[in-house]
Amino acid sequence: MRINKPDIEGLEKFMDYGFMLSILKTEYFPPLDHYLAAEPINYYYFGHLIAALITQIAKVPPGMGYNFQMSNILALGLAESFSIGMMFYQQLAGMDVSDVRRRWSLWAGTLSSTFVMLVVIFTILSSNYLLSFSSKTFF
Repeated sequence: MRINKPDIEGLEKFMDYGFMLSILKTEYFPPLDHYLAAEPINYYYFGHLIAALITQIAKVPPGMGYNFQMSNILALGLAESFSIGMMFYQQLAGMDVSDVRRRWSLWAGTLSSTFVMLVVIFTILSSNYLLSFSSKTFF
């Protein structure tokens, strides 16, 4: 979804990117806040720490690492929804791990992750569609 406009602008993207840069550049924790000079970040930053860690492991520039982390969040959400859907079906069906009906639980997991993916894509497309009208003047 970010292929059309991968720029870091709007909403909280600048703040997230700034926190990630502060974590990448710091020598101690908590890292310095980029809004308040010489003050530590007074905000929860564990997700930003994970993004900075992935950026350092991948050895990519911070801007590319930020976009990589955005896709990583979607991938983790899909894996989590797959797992929840699969386990929910297994609990409803009263299955154990060695049951031969395990294939149906895989289908349930796939269905739940597909549903979550479609909801996310629809939400992104609808928000982009609505934002395109908000910049125009109708009067």
